[in-house]
Amino acid sequence: MTVITLSTVGYSEVGALSENVKVFAIVFIIIGIVVFAISIRLIGEYLLEEWEDNKWKQKKNKKRMDTLKEHTIVCGFGRNGRQAVNRLKSHHYPYVVIEQDANMISTHEQDIVFLKVTRFLMQALRRFILKRLSI
Repeated sequence: MTVITLSTVGYSEVGALSENVKVFAIVFIIIGIVVFAISIRLIGEYLLEEWEDNKWKQKKNKKRMDTLKEHTIVCGFGRNGRQAVNRLKSHHYPYVVIEQDANMISTHEQDIVFLKVTRFLMQALRRFILKRLSI
């Protein structure tokens, strides 16, 4: 009864239980708690590794962006954005790509400096740029 209460399983015995059934219930509850604790630990480790990996990538990307001067900003890395980046690369001009698609960023982040933005911020940047260009 003590193990049931402390483990917060919260059931009560319907009738008198034999010693074997009590031992089985105690072992079963303890195994359940251990499996749950290990699962929580593994999930926590995985999430922390992903978070630290992303933080490291963001720091590295920020350092790369901080060193850029007189660079070109490419809004989006679709077909036109890729063509623009290829031309900028061929002429050795510095550039930053503003992109909202996380898959696109993770695929090309080794050789391209990306700034990840939300859809709302991307639309605001486009409006701002068009306004500045008087288009």
